[in-house]
Formats: sequence, structure tokens, C-alpha cells
Amino acid sequence: ALPLDVETRSLGGARSLSDFDLYVPALLVLALIMILFTTAASLVKEVDKRTMSRLMLSRLGVGEMVAAVSINQMLVGAVALTLAFGAALTCGYHTEGSLPALLVVGALTALGVVAIGVLTAAFLSSIFELLTVGVFPFFVLMFFSECMFPLPKIRMLELAGHTVYANDVLPTAPRVRAFNLILNFGAGLRDLGFELAAIAFLTVVYFAVGTWLFRRRQMRV
Repeated sequence: ALPLDVETRSLGGARSLSDFDLYVPALLVLALIMILFTTAASLVKEVDKRTMSRLMLSRLGVGEMVAAVSINQMLVGAVALTLAFGAALTCGYHTEGSLPALLVVGALTALGVVAIGVLTAAFLSSIFELLTVGVFPFFVLMFFSECMFPLPKIRMLELAGHTVYANDVLPTAPRVRAFNLILNFGAGLRDLGFELAAIAFLTVVYFAVGTWLFRRRQMRV
């Protein structure tokens, strides 16, 4: 017998959360991480088929090319998020979260994954390399964003009253927490100020680095 009797009382709301309820936000992010391959493939195929030279002769800028790919992949991400969320609902998942907040965070999540896809495509020259080497960033996002299992919390610093952990440098790690707050705790956009700021900052940084590297390595004359 335990030396102390511990009585637990939930403070998160009237609805008790099951293990499946806690898994759903991470599974939604995992569904969006899958567009990393379609994003990188959309760029690498132009290098693999040697059509990148023709695109450069047409004076296509790297910003225009990345923007076109990003719009297409965000549509793919919207479909992936809808299907994954619908599958969760059919399996008995219930939520009282804000749908607009879910869509906003989902769009930002898709943009963050697209940025990683652009960064990955900067180092690859064929679809074969994408299917072999390209799985490495996928597994990094999948495992270290807590999409598969919880990780030890390694604190880095305190910022605006919030703790920043080591895996928060990944663009998908704050998304898991944001989805969890929206779906399981009914948070709205006003309650996600810090998470949205972190998501937007990481997305801009990864897009800037990925676009610069892709232009330097794949679109140089």
C-alpha cells in the first residue's frame, strides 16, 4: 500500500480526457508533416528532369516558385487536415474547440512544413535522394515534435512568462501544443498569443533559410 492516499481532481473542465483525446492533436500535426514529401518533390523534380534551366531562362524568381508551391501544398495540407480530423471524429473523438482557430493554426502548420520541404529540396538533386535521404527530416519532425510519444522537457529559457524547450526550435513542436489547447481545452486565438508568435517566427526563419539555400544551390547560373 502507498504511504499516502492521493486524491486527484481535474481542473481542465467538465470533460475528462482519455488517452485518445490526448493523441489526436499530435496525429493532426503528423498528417500535416506528410506534405514535406510532396513539397520537396515538387521542387526536386524540376532539378531531376533538368527543367530548372528552362525555368531560370524564363526569369522565374525563387520567390515566385516557392510561393506557387506553397499555395498548392497548403491546399493539400487542408485536405489532409480535414481527412485526419474527420477520421478522429468517426472514431469517437469529441471537441468543443474553435474551428476557426483550428484552421488558422492548421494553415500556419502547413506553411511551416512547406518551409522544411523547401530547405530539404535545397540539398537534393533527384527523387531517389528524396525517398532515401529525405526521410531523415521527416523522422526528426515526427519524433522530436512529440507526435509519437512525450519527450523529456529540456528547458532552454523563460520568455514572456512561457518556458521555451529545446525541441521548440522545430516548427511543428509549438503546433502540437496549440492544437491540444484548442481541441481539448477550448482555447481560442486570443489564448494562443505566445504560441502563434512562436509559430509565425519559426515559419519566417525556416522559409528565409530554405529559400536562400534553394536559390544558391539549385537556381544558380
